[in-house]
Amino acid sequence: MMINPSYRTIYVGNLAPGTTYEELLNHIRGGIIDNVKIIEDKNCAFITFVEASAAASFQQDANSKRIVVKDNELKFNWGKPSQISPNILVAVNNQATRTVYIGNIDETVTESFLQEELSKFGIVESIKILPEKHIAFVYMTSVSAAIKAVQTLPNDSKWANRRVNYGKDRCAVPIKPNPNMMYGNGYSQYGSLNYQALGFDMFNGQNSQMSPIMINSNPTNNRTIFLGNLHPETTAKDICDVVRGGILQDVKYKPDKAIAFVTFIDPNAATAFYNRAQSEGLSIKKRMVKVGWGKMSTQLNQQVAKAVQNNASRNVYLGNINETITEEKLKQDFSEYGEVELINIVPDKNIAFVNFTDILSAVKAVEGIQNKEDYKTFKVGYGKDRCGNPPRERFKKNNDNRMSNGTPTSSNGNNQQSINGDNSNTNNQSKFL
Repeated sequence: MMINPSYRTIYVGNLAPGTTYEELLNHIRGGIIDNVKIIEDKNCAFITFVEASAAASFQQDANSKRIVVKDNELKFNWGKPSQISPNILVAVNNQATRTVYIGNIDETVTESFLQEELSKFGIVESIKILPEKHIAFVYMTSVSAAIKAVQTLPNDSKWANRRVNYGKDRCAVPIKPNPNMMYGNGYSQYGSLNYQALGFDMFNGQNSQMSPIMINSNPTNNRTIFLGNLHPETTAKDICDVVRGGILQDVKYKPDKAIAFVTFIDPNAATAFYNRAQSEGLSIKKRMVKVGWGKMSTQLNQQVAKAVQNNASRNVYLGNINETITEEKLKQDFSEYGEVELINIVPDKNIAFVNFTDILSAVKAVEGIQNKEDYKTFKVGYGKDRCGNPPRERFKKNNDNRMSNGTPTSSNGNNQQSINGDNSNTNNQSKFL
């Protein structure tokens, strides 16, 4: 058994008016915090941990005792399940936290100075200055804010002689786990993080009653899914049309063997897709597809990890295009960088998208295409990988109707539903900007 990785957020209720982030986080322990948000008009807060196991450990511990802030006893429950951002996931692997460490400070570095400078990047939770050691720690309310600060401050002349890096999250104090609760025992490809507990929302937050405890169908943190029994006319596009829940590293399709291998960036996305396909079935071109685990793929190579951290995806975005851009031209010009899976041109917005089967092919294209004369005036970047969209809910309405009629069966008369392939998302990539 393991903690459902999408359960990273803790709801905190009965918050006294005027409670500060520092006063709240003084009572939070268990692991690195991704972000925290206080909703003042509703007297509540949401605390999202990086790891689901940390959230589960804290939630269990908090509900076993009284935690009082400003004379109000806090109430704890699960918040909405959520998927951890791939950028945050890779950054945390590189030691990022919500804490900004500043070294080599002098008497000019005061709390008010740090508050003014760091609040440019997000909400500052608290500040700790150790003058005798010439260091300071600024605790932000999110990892993303700290990332911006660490990346930006060294380029400012006011910080030229300072050391800026990440410090330890003061909330990352371990809580002794309850022996009756199991969190999974795998180590991630990124080092010491337990990626079985990193947040992937396999149901897009639609099922709030889903148990935080789930079967661990991927104890080795494999990222590659095997697809077999593919229809002879299947294309890479058809495969990508049915894959949802996480951005992909690559799709390797072998039509001569009627098989394919789909490798996700996040092993939890692979696990969620596998679980959903096993429970609902997977259909491409009206043929049921065999779904299993591919060859072990755990370690993200440095090039892919760096690309993801820089917001790369398989999808190359072109903006400010003109009438010379056709699907045939894009196919010809971009194929030199790798296999093109899908091309989508949106003429009324003067944009286009070129989807590759491999994220590194997209990286090469973004770096190289602007060297071509025909593309020098265009905007070039990354769009969203449509495979990272949440799983579709196309069956929900039909299921509700069938359940209301007392017949919880699928439209073909059995209890097996399937994730069907279509191109319903191929024309919506303009939404990815």
